[in-house]
Amino acid sequence: MEFVSTLMHVFILYSQQIRQLPESVIVETTEYKCLQSQFSVLYNESMQLKTQLDEARQQLQTSKNAHLRHIEMMEVRIVAITGTTRTKQVLHFFT
Repeated sequence: MEFVSTLMHVFILYSQQIRQLPESVIVETTEYKCLQSQFSVLYNESMQLKTQLDEARQQLQTSKNAHLRHIEMMEVRIVAITGTTRTKQVLHFFT
């Protein structure tokens, strides 16, 4: 427990010292540049994933619309066939 307390104390002191440093000093450190580079890589990857997601959504919507049009065409054919069959039955009944 004492170790954790000491570690927290060191962290607080270090944090206070960092706050007093000018930004120009911080941005020139190796750690900052490394973090900035990692952030850039992750940001670019996230943008690529977002683009892929948008494209996948568009493809899904296109497929859904095509499927719905196909169902509508099948229903129209069924109605036409059913109507033709009924007409033939009615005509056969009266002949």
